[in-house]
Amino acid sequence: MSKRQYLNEKTSLYECGFEPFNDARQVFNLNFYNIALLFLLFDVEIILLLPGVYCFSFLTLFGRISFILFLSILIYGYIYEFRNNIIDVTR
Repeated sequence: MSKRQYLNEKTSLYECGFEPFNDARQVFNLNFYNIALLFLLFDVEIILLLPGVYCFSFLTLFGRISFILFLSILIYGYIYEFRNNIIDVTR
């Protein structure tokens, strides 16, 4: 039944005492988000690519076919990116 006391720290956006410089809900360019997702995607694919290149001579026929299929999917992804200008930030 006590009265509520509203302090400036409790009613601010951040309770840590940080005063925001401007509005936190600014317009954000989604191309940067797309580039970050593409970077993560192809970074993981390169991590998967390196052991396959190193061990290609030790793979069986099924392993070689699956590795070549993996490479063809990677190459198709790169061609798709460049044809559709997905990486173009100036849009």
